[in-house]
Amino acid sequence: MDYEKICSEVLDCDNQIRYVGIYDYGELYEKTKPGISNYLTKEETEISLSQAIYRWATRKKTVSKIGKPIFAMAKYEKIYRVTIPIGGAGLILITTELKANVNVKGFSHITGGGIVGNTSRIIPKGLNIKIHWGNWATPPVFKLIQNTGNISSDEMRKVFNQGIGLIVVVPPEQEEMTLQVALTQKEHVIVVGEVE
Repeated sequence: MDYEKICSEVLDCDNQIRYVGIYDYGELYEKTKPGISNYLTKEETEISLSQAIYRWATRKKTVSKIGKPIFAMAKYEKIYRVTIPIGGAGLILITTELKANVNVKGFSHITGGGIVGNTSRIIPKGLNIKIHWGNWATPPVFKLIQNTGNISSDEMRKVFNQGIGLIVVVPPEQEEMTLQVALTQKEHVIVVGEVE
């Protein structure tokens, strides 16, 4: 995997990103936004990341009870720091300016009730979800259920997840960065819609 290229692509996603580092099996690949200096030395960053890897190992011990951890974010007086696990023992570290909008707006686990039913619960009143149903291929099992049971497409969308297990709601300006981070996790990621 070309970690230096990934660092460059994530850094280019948003002008509020200060630094991107990938720490994998004791090796640090990093890139800083041109024109700024890091608050931490490379050695301090490596020590901080090795401590973060330990914290992630602790988080993973509760997966069977509360699910797989996706990311961790901390707000400091000068920056936001986001860590995202990769592979068996690696982390991506992204730091942003405090004025950066790095908050994920919500997660929706798509179970019974379908995409709209589950995701509507996390959308503020007065806003609506617009799903782009043609953005992904529905897995064959759902077509089999639909044909065997003679179920309408509308009813299928209300009841089943149609192959989408988790939806992450992010601001439009963070769409590209979110896609890049998900791809580094080897996740199959699709833009399924928008909030209006």
